[in-house]
Amino acid sequence: MVASVRNVMEIGIFDYLERPRNEWVTIHPGQIVLNASQVHWTKDVETAFDNEGYPGIKKYHQALEA
Repeated sequence: MVASVRNVMEIGIFDYLERPRNEWVTIHPGQIVLNASQVHWTKDVETAFDNEGYPGIKKYHQALEA
């Protein structure tokens, strides 16, 4: 069961990059959507902070609100 859940999660994480978000959300189970979107959000926040520090975080926040 653990391997099965891990496989579905991995599919959801990689599929996030391939599909429009509105479509992606309707294809995958809710828990996968919650977890996979948090994986990508965390990666994006870390990248913004590593590249530009606090101004990068502010810029990323503005992009999310747009």
